[in-house]
Amino acid sequence: DLYRAQVAGRKVRLGVTLDPALSEMVADQGRLRQLLHNLLTNAVEALEGKPGGSITVATRLVQRNGEDVVEIVVEDNGPGLSAEECLVIFEKFRQGGNAMTDKPQGTGLGLPISRQIVEYFGGNLWVESRPGAGARFIFTVPLPVPEKITGET
Repeated sequence: DLYRAQVAGRKVRLGVTLDPALSEMVADQGRLRQLLHNLLTNAVEALEGKPGGSITVATRLVQRNGEDVVEIVVEDNGPGLSAEECLVIFEKFRQGGNAMTDKPQGTGLGLPISRQIVEYFGGNLWVESRPGAGARFIFTVPLPVPEKITGET
């Protein structure tokens, strides 16, 4: 709901698709919220000044190496990233775009922090993108979430 309000005046569509096979996930809500905030903020910034932009968040239950994992995808139809940018954006203080012509949009810490959060959950975070084709940030979290993460015993 927070991001629907944020994109309302920008002519950006925000869609959410939840896999009905997923019911409830017990996890560190604060960290999960920060992770989604970072990814959604990046998607909103990627669409700056682009009419007809769209952001989609999708969840699904998948099998990886014989185990159930939640896969969450945050996808935008922004300018996309080059292969070189995809390699460095998870490094601290590094951002995509041309440093000489593009206005910096933050500190370059959101994606490294996001990757640390996902790894803390025991999952993986990566990006799929190419110039002109938008970006898909995908992360997985194993189910059940390890007890050290949920705080349950």
